[in-house]
Amino acid sequence: MLKQFKQDYLHKDKAINLLVILYAAVLPWGYATANIVLGVMGVFFLFSFFSGKKTSINKGESAFWIINFSILFFIYLFSILYTDNIPIGLHSIIKKTPILCFTIIIVYFKNEIEGKAILKALKAFSFSIFLVCIISIILSAYHCYDYKFEILLYCLSDQNLAEAFISYHKLYMALYVCIAIFFLLYISFFSTKKYKFFSWENLQILLLFFTLILLGTRNSIALSAVFLIGFPVSYWIKNKTYIKLFIYCFIIIIAVIGSISLNPMLREKIKEGINYENQYNINKRWGGLTTRKLIWEHAYYVVAKDPLLGVGVGDTQKELDKSFLNITDTNALKYSVYNAHNDLLQITVTSGILGLCFYLFCFAYIFQVSFKKKNYIHCSFMLLFLFSGLTESLLERDMGIRVFAFFTILLFIYKKQIHENSSIT
Repeated sequence: MLKQFKQDYLHKDKAINLLVILYAAVLPWGYATANIVLGVMGVFFLFSFFSGKKTSINKGESAFWIINFSILFFIYLFSILYTDNIPIGLHSIIKKTPILCFTIIIVYFKNEIEGKAILKALKAFSFSIFLVCIISIILSAYHCYDYKFEILLYCLSDQNLAEAFISYHKLYMALYVCIAIFFLLYISFFSTKKYKFFSWENLQILLLFFTLILLGTRNSIALSAVFLIGFPVSYWIKNKTYIKLFIYCFIIIIAVIGSISLNPMLREKIKEGINYENQYNINKRWGGLTTRKLIWEHAYYVVAKDPLLGVGVGDTQKELDKSFLNITDTNALKYSVYNAHNDLLQITVTSGILGLCFYLFCFAYIFQVSFKKKNYIHCSFMLLFLFSGLTESLLERDMGIRVFAFFTILLFIYKKQIHENSSIT
């Protein structure tokens, strides 16, 4: 009876598809629930692997893709060999194990995971972050001590909004919202037969973009604006409906300009980003971009000490902190912990130019393979993460690692499954 249960359970291949959708749905709701689902996925993988289930996957090819998609994990693992602070190094490596875990699980089940299940996972993730945004806005407004416009806007913005419901860092909440907007735009324009202006997806996009404006994260707003214009442009040019394209782009531009004009804090951030006449330099005003420029400069000094192999995963933060102590222009970087605030620079500090070259080579190779297969959603997602990581070390925090690891490999197999399903049909 148990044997029959195993055969039926594995033959239907429904469990892994449900788990993929479930993980996407719980990912925005914090670590605890996501860890439970990931644990269940791991148990299911081990059960399948050791149950004698026959699989058609090529072991050599699978190992090749596991190495490529998990290269960051292996680079950091190698750097433990020459780091001084091994306990901190091991902790950092453990944080990156989801990269390896998701890659192994999804590569193993790549023939069982259906294209429609992946599409449902994108919808589930987007709807979850949509709910998180609604609850966060309601709670931040509810807990506001005054309902005057300026004070209420302060309560609904920045870190106040990000921590109102789930303890997000504002940059990671903005990243999740930006990814959800990207997914919903893809679903609206390219996974349905005909685009509908009045749709559930567009309602979600409207609320999500409003949340981004409140968070005031310039990078995510800029990327989302590119997606909001880029997807319709490619769709309507392809279908030669230029009037709709013009109207849509006009509405988006007015909405962005109007939102910025109504949010003084966001206006200030944009002024600081442009820094016209250098009024936001380190001696006059302390701002986000000014901070990052100083961090990048001193991260470069750390790289210059060990350019080939870096300082090792355990000593990255210690060496950055030591360099920050030498800053004489300001004391701001001496009273908090700052990473390199750039994914590529963070990798270079940790594993040197050699590690960075391995990472970029694998990134470029995966991108090239997807581009040749016309898997543009995967290519776009990789570029989204690359550009988002230019001003923040997204792959140093658990929330960044998980969303990157899960969707990068999942979207890589998405186009393959769509083609196979079409062929079978």
